[in-house]
Amino acid sequence: MSIEDNLRLGAYTRARNNLDADLERMYELFPILKEKRALPAGTLSGGQQQMLAMARALMDSQDCCCWTSRRWDLHRCWSRRPSVWSST
Repeated sequence: MSIEDNLRLGAYTRARNNLDADLERMYELFPILKEKRALPAGTLSGGQQQMLAMARALMDSQDCCCWTSRRWDLHRCWSRRPSVWSST
């Protein structure tokens, strides 16, 4: 399955409005995914697979997505309000 297919699958349960805009937003957040969007997801490095997992989670219609990583000292929450994405 391609990287873009994975991202679209992340939005499977939500309404289809703004799907393309959200897809472009994920490509802005994770530019390497845009460069490789037609490739199979299995060809990504471990870090790139983590980016894909985060982007796929953000494609859902949930209001908030939080994750942490001790290895990278990463503590991030993304919040989506009507058509606005932000990180805190």
